[in-house]
Amino acid sequence: MRRRLAIAAGLLALALYAGLGANGGTMAAVQAQESRSIEGVVSNGTAGAAVPGDLAALLLITDAEGRLQGTGQAAVGAQGRFTFAEVPVIPDASYTFSVDYGGVFYGPTRPASALAQPLNITIYEPTTDYTLIRVQRQVMLLSAVDTAQRTATATEFVRLVNTGDRTLQPDLAAPGQISFLRFALPPNAAEVTLQSNLRGGDVISIGSGFALTAPVPPGEHIVDFSYTFPYAGDGLAYRQSLPQGAGVFQVLLPESWETAELAPLQPLPVIDLDGARYRAWEARDIPTGPGLQLEFRGLPQPGLLARLGATLSGGGFWQTAVPSALAAFLAALLLLGVIRRYRPQPAAANPPPEPSPPPAAAIHRQQLIASLAQLDEQYAAGAIPAPEYHDQREQLLEAALNPTPDDAEPDEPKP
Repeated sequence: MRRRLAIAAGLLALALYAGLGANGGTMAAVQAQESRSIEGVVSNGTAGAAVPGDLAALLLITDAEGRLQGTGQAAVGAQGRFTFAEVPVIPDASYTFSVDYGGVFYGPTRPASALAQPLNITIYEPTTDYTLIRVQRQVMLLSAVDTAQRTATATEFVRLVNTGDRTLQPDLAAPGQISFLRFALPPNAAEVTLQSNLRGGDVISIGSGFALTAPVPPGEHIVDFSYTFPYAGDGLAYRQSLPQGAGVFQVLLPESWETAELAPLQPLPVIDLDGARYRAWEARDIPTGPGLQLEFRGLPQPGLLARLGATLSGGGFWQTAVPSALAAFLAALLLLGVIRRYRPQPAAANPPPEPSPPPAAAIHRQQLIASLAQLDEQYAAGAIPAPEYHDQREQLLEAALNPTPDDAEPDEPKP
């Protein structure tokens, strides 16, 4: 599973080992034409909690391509104040200010044009209370389908909120306690890509999807992920678990998929997203728990030629169809032989004689063909090994296509 998460936390850690002093707001940066001092304040957003006296404010400067251009570190003093002196002003650069408190980085990222705005960083006390997390909206958008392979591509957009005043910090070692975000995937999903504004953490594969161990500070956050999944026939049914619940859960399918349906969600009017039109289904106020049992029907199917090619390329087709076709061909030869043998005589005045029974050779050949058909069915069902099947088939074919004189004209009955 691949993931694309914010890497600011890792870069911030570099500043701690860059050999920068903790006093006076020292800077290490590239040459710049302009510099300025930046002042900020750290506060604690948890009710009744104070700002510790051993904090340090960190600064990272990156250019438009994400290359590191400078770092800074300043001690947080009385009343949570800190100052970065002589910060280089680099056009088109990004400035990330943060404070590491309890292993969680807090702080904003600003462009160079916003450096004059007041800088306030809020930290929070930790908690493992998972019930603080609520999913406001989760949207599954199916954007593409490979009909030949019967695979679909989907992207899910999740908007969640930490409703408390403490940061949810996952504790994987706590027995019997779930304190991290979880997200479900369809069966056999692949090529999973994740992006989020949550800093740090990791992605863990679980039975029904994946878990995200990033800390979740109070406020709103985004988690977006895309993946591919297979479907059989024209549909797919699976349980979409929603461990955090959902205020709104929507599924969007391209309007061109006219035959597609989805249960048990309620249909909505067609939605226009940046010029693309989608059919929509929705469910609201879903509590935490097992989620929804989704059932897709009428998904796009391959064309006739693609289905025929897939059928002909399967080994089961050749094991079943070829012996059957060969048996039908032999039956046609038998019928032709019977027709050629039977030549009606012109009508005479005398009554026609009683019809004679079929020649013994024809009866013998019909029995051989019946044996061939039975042999083919046994082989197709896997009831007979391939070497034995081929040996018996060659013998039966030889006897059917090249009858011996004894087969063509049976011996006269002896007195």
